[in-house]
Amino acid sequence: NYAAGFDYAYTYPAMAKAVQAAGRVIRSETDQGIIVLMDNRFIQPSYVKSMPQDWFADSPQEMVSQSILKDISDFWDGTEESINFPHRVLSKCTK
Repeated sequence: NYAAGFDYAYTYPAMAKAVQAAGRVIRSETDQGIIVLMDNRFIQPSYVKSMPQDWFADSPQEMVSQSILKDISDFWDGTEESINFPHRVLSKCTK
């Protein structure tokens, strides 16, 4: 099975780096941030199983925005209730 070799050589190291980079967004209790993964690979099963499970309730597909610029603007303006994402996904995170 060559798929497992590809996952170990490319997918898992790439996801480890993506998750590590996402963790750098929030460094203190007062930090606020948004993590945007802009590639359709992030909803493919081999990538999904490498994501922290607390990033989404059922599937990363639920986090796909149809209005990303408005969602980000609303987040920074403090109007998260109008955002199409699940509230916990785009809530202002603290450590």
